Amino acid sequence: VPKTAEKHTHHKELSLRLCVLSLLDSTGVSAFPDGIGELRQLEGLQADGCPLLAPYNSLYEKDPLLLVKLHDTQLSALDLSDTGLETVPEQLFRMTQLTSLNLLKNNIRELPQQLGDLRQLQQLLLKGNLLRQPYLRIMDAKGELALPVFLRSEGAAGVLDIEGCGFDHLPKEVWELPGRVQGLLQINLTNNRLRDLPNELSVLTNLTQLILDNNLLRKLPDVVLSLTSLAVLMASNNNITHLPETISTMQCLQALIVHSNEIMQLPESITTLTHLRALGLTSNKLWQLPPGLAACGGLRLLDCSHNLLSRLPEG
Repeated sequence: VPKTAEKHTHHKELSLRLCVLSLLDSTGVSAFPDGIGELRQLEGLQADGCPLLAPYNSLYEKDPLLLVKLHDTQLSALDLSDTGLETVPEQLFRMTQLTSLNLLKNNIRELPQQLGDLRQLQQLLLKGNLLRQPYLRIMDAKGELALPVFLRSEGAAGVLDIEGCGFDHLPKEVWELPGRVQGLLQINLTNNRLRDLPNELSVLTNLTQLILDNNLLRKLPDVVLSLTSLAVLMASNNNITHLPETISTMQCLQALIVHSNEIMQLPESITTLTHLRALGLTSNKLWQLPPGLAACGGLRLLDCSHNLLSRLPEG
């Protein structure tokens, strides 16, 4: 397609009948230029006989003018439903003004990270595709609009919220997506089915808050102890039986909340957490507290109700 075609913005019909579209033929048409989206007055587009490449071929079969709309960077709503798409067209990622995107009933399996760049989206329709995990679980639990947020390196302003998605293993996209190491500050994994966390999570060195409430943990995952920037760690309503002595490595910890577990005794090393301000231990099986707990002079909240304690340590 000649680039000069995009200058004729008032053309009502553009004919490409029997053009040769081939990346191997330097004399033929190889692609539609981005500027074709400027032809907003176009009422017809004919490209019969052109061996259009994906995704142009399936879009052309549904509605030839979709090829124009796909390149219109001022468009606010785009309907690509039931067009046989197998991938999300990369041209979409230039359409930063989109507020509504309909991709219903296609054959899309993978979601590119660039989908997160469409920050104006207020409606995203993706059901009826072949989405792989973890995207399907996130969509079912939190809706389609949660997917672009999940794909952004920083989540939502540094927070990655995948609460209630039913994960029994943490998806690799949590730490593998480009920009995650610098972008993520908080992760909410509440109400999943996690029994452990992968060691690869240790790359998220900027994490300051981790919420693990309502999972199936029997102990604090080893990788948590390597996240030494954590200020807030919450792991209530699990099956944790003890806290490790190596918790002393978490010197930035300000709040440790582990209500409703099976903890019988605290490690003496917890007394070295000099920045600790809140310690929540409600509804465990504690029968004593470390004598040196009084050394945590900064502690402002100690909640150890509903345990087996007969007395508190002096001081």
